[in-house]
Amino acid sequence: MLGIRVAIDDFGAGYSSLRSVMALPVDLLKFDRSLVAGTAQDQRMQNVLSVLVGMASSFKITVIGEGVEKPEDIEIMKQPKF
Repeated sequence: MLGIRVAIDDFGAGYSSLRSVMALPVDLLKFDRSLVAGTAQDQRMQNVLSVLVGMASSFKITVIGEGVEKPEDIEIMKQPKF
């Protein structure tokens, strides 16, 4: 093991895709701010984010949420749905 980790930045925006998560040996997903910021006020986005966190968890991928600024956002990121 070389100690190299693979991360996908800005997941959920631009060219990042679920296919890249499946095809690459990904260790970390950094969710784009557009997926995280303001999610506490939008139930649909909460569901999407929660499912993505659950998916990452099932693949043992670490998740970082860009734009997590409020306690509510943290709670959403901590409660994955499968």
